[in-house]
Amino acid sequence: MTDTRQEHLRDVYGASDLEELRRGYAAWAEQYDRDVMAMGYQTPGIVAGMMGRHVPPSQSPVLDCGAGTGLVGLLLAGLGYEDIAALDMSEDMLVVAQARGCYGDVRRGVLGEALDYADGAFAAVVASGVFTVGHAPASAYDEIVRILQRGGIFIVSERVDGDANAAYRARRDELEQGGRWRFVDQSELLTIFPLEPAEAELRHRVFVYQRN
Repeated sequence: MTDTRQEHLRDVYGASDLEELRRGYAAWAEQYDRDVMAMGYQTPGIVAGMMGRHVPPSQSPVLDCGAGTGLVGLLLAGLGYEDIAALDMSEDMLVVAQARGCYGDVRRGVLGEALDYADGAFAAVVASGVFTVGHAPASAYDEIVRILQRGGIFIVSERVDGDANAAYRARRDELEQGGRWRFVDQSELLTIFPLEPAEAELRHRVFVYQRN
């Protein structure tokens, strides 16, 4: 990994608050896609694949939550999904995403805060690489449930090496036990950046839930 990529990763995953996180992504926005693709970033493709498995393209609208530069949106558009909205906390990343032409509604919003969408606004919500420490609290899952239609599908990646997803797993389980959603599917364990040996310990799994 180049020193520049190391610096960007350190800046965004070591950010102490949202403003520091925004600055990190603002500095990385133009180079982000080249850097993560050079490392073989797997998660967007698996998230999109789970959409293809569980949500017909005729069901809409779809929210790409934590859309970043739009890598997932591009894949979903290629699979035939047309009514896709984008949400991200970084205006600079959203500028790149919007330029791709695969999103209709594009909004800035912060996971962990109230989202500017009506109850039951979406047939599906996808979240790739955003439910991680420093980016979104586990409590943000409650807003996802609120904006999903009954029977709607939520597809989310979580980092699962060590105890990285303990709080997220606990909240997912609480929502299932409370009858808010039900577990549907999960991926195999993924090495997030398989082409970058220095990051080989970073693992993700993609989970699928359906709102009750």
